[in-house]
Amino acid sequence: MYELIILEIRPRLCSVNGFVKFSNRPDDVKVSLDDDLKLVFNRREEKIPCQFTGIVKNSLTVKVNDTHVIFRFATKNEASGSFKTEVLQNTATNFKFSHDKPLFSANTSYTCLCGKCKTPLTNPLVFERILPLPSDNSDPNEWFCHRSDVGNNFNLDPKPSDIFYTHCLVHLNIQNIQNVDETGKIVFCKSCQDWLGLKYNDNTAKFWLNTVEFISDNNLVSTSSLQDVFNVINSVFQQKLQSSVKIMLCCQTTINNIEAVLLWILEKRLEVFYDNSREEKKCDVAKVLFKSVDNHDNIFDQWKNDLMVDTIDVSKSMILSVSNHLAECNRALPDEFAKSNDFNVSYLFMYDGCTI
Repeated sequence: MYELIILEIRPRLCSVNGFVKFSNRPDDVKVSLDDDLKLVFNRREEKIPCQFTGIVKNSLTVKVNDTHVIFRFATKNEASGSFKTEVLQNTATNFKFSHDKPLFSANTSYTCLCGKCKTPLTNPLVFERILPLPSDNSDPNEWFCHRSDVGNNFNLDPKPSDIFYTHCLVHLNIQNIQNVDETGKIVFCKSCQDWLGLKYNDNTAKFWLNTVEFISDNNLVSTSSLQDVFNVINSVFQQKLQSSVKIMLCCQTTINNIEAVLLWILEKRLEVFYDNSREEKKCDVAKVLFKSVDNHDNIFDQWKNDLMVDTIDVSKSMILSVSNHLAECNRALPDEFAKSNDFNVSYLFMYDGCTI
């Protein structure tokens, strides 16, 4: 029995790359291509549905190793018959965002809790000003359309009655915070010692909504760490016209250590079909090269100082979630396709709620 099947479908290139992963190498594998792809192994036959790709039947190439069947075949691009048509169809990409809706309501009492042990981190708060931050990097210069003297006199730190937010983090006045420990800039829950966020400056605490939660009488404001990573990456994609993008996700985990995941996006939106023996699904993914590093590695400084790299601060749970996601997808690939240029190859199942 196979563990996983992945088909990478590239209509513009008229090709499909496929990987079938086995738990144990079958004795004798035969692969044939007709209206479907057929695998015959251990006296049983498995069909991989490929009707949606417009198969060129005599184009199949196959390689079998200890854990995988690797294959490739050509397809007919009937929807795009010319180079001009293909360019017109593939230059625009639509992205869906879920963080435009305000997260907090006026005249509502909220209490901030530790996301892990539920220890109250504030007394009940009613916010008079609820303002969106300009980006996940929260750079105050981005609050103005041009440089002016107003930036020197205008205080962007939240007052005790303010909350500033993005889709995945908040800025709170430090006077509101209780039941926490601080080590340098890092803020921990005093009860469970879970990583909560950072002391942004002397007046402001920066918490992520996947490490804390806000409760009111009829509402809970909390987010998923992996979905927050996907939203951050989507935000970068919306600002970039290039198909290849570099993103550096950073988190200060101790006084002397900053962990980072380096993402080199190869394809922003790649159509895949996958079958994990429990379900079959066709969806879009981002194909990436990734590498986990820290601030003691030379490549950390190289990427940090590269103006072409988008560097974004994230929470510790976001680093862990995306690292696990990337590693799981990487394990699905054959060894010869799992690494490139000293990076690991993987997918981000970041569209349409798809999971591997």
